[in-house]
Amino acid sequence: MWFPTPEQIAAGAKAAQGIYNALSEGLVSELIDRVRHGRPTFMVFGPGGTGKSTLKRFLETLSENDLNHEYVMSAIWEGGGINGRRFADVKVFPGQKDFRDGQIENHRQWFRGIRRPFIVLCCSYGYRAVDARYPFSRNAPQANDAARQEELTYVDEILSRIRILCGFPKYKILLMILKQDLWWEEEKDVREFYETKYVPIITKFAEQSVGMPNVTYDIFPMCLIRSNLRDVNGNIIKNGSGLYDEEKRREHTVFFLHSLGNMLRGS
Repeated sequence: MWFPTPEQIAAGAKAAQGIYNALSEGLVSELIDRVRHGRPTFMVFGPGGTGKSTLKRFLETLSENDLNHEYVMSAIWEGGGINGRRFADVKVFPGQKDFRDGQIENHRQWFRGIRRPFIVLCCSYGYRAVDARYPFSRNAPQANDAARQEELTYVDEILSRIRILCGFPKYKILLMILKQDLWWEEEKDVREFYETKYVPIITKFAEQSVGMPNVTYDIFPMCLIRSNLRDVNGNIIKNGSGLYDEEKRREHTVFFLHSLGNMLRGS
């Protein structure tokens, strides 16, 4: 699948009939009944500052309350679950290279307990938050070609590790292009970047693991928090687009939730 079109997003949002109805109580009950087939697990990966922890908090409550927070580097796995862990688990992998490399030995054992994997790859077109407690040298590059290349390298690396460490018969991949408010006016370039750079990496992963028919993927452009991008000194280096309003943000969020519900129904 390529980037969803505006028509697809509008149709999905309309079908969901409201941001908090996208995963209704009826759907929750249906999914709980499916737990006997193995709980779905969303394995969330991405470089530091792309929005992994924010996505986890959103999925835990399906609420947009209390999502604003200062970015803090995470050195350990973070666990949670969709809608209070009622029917699916969420596990977030640390994004900073030195943190994640130190835990490689634990990967195989952690993956072994997962029966129904959803691989969630978080990216943000290089617009990545930084931890103000550390100097520039400790944080990842922001808002430039180096930052985008680092994201690309990261995804290739993670998928290679999953291919080696895991023996799942099928994979569902969700490519989350977050911080949409920051790159909204560059949408054409963003679309081209991810369709031409990332899709071939996913295709290579499929061909080298279980074959393309057993790997499916979707791309979701989203914004969970509308905010400006700041450096470690608090200076604004990128303003959120004035053309990206709350209506657009909610429409994309509902489209994601509606799609997520359909995925879980069929998983």
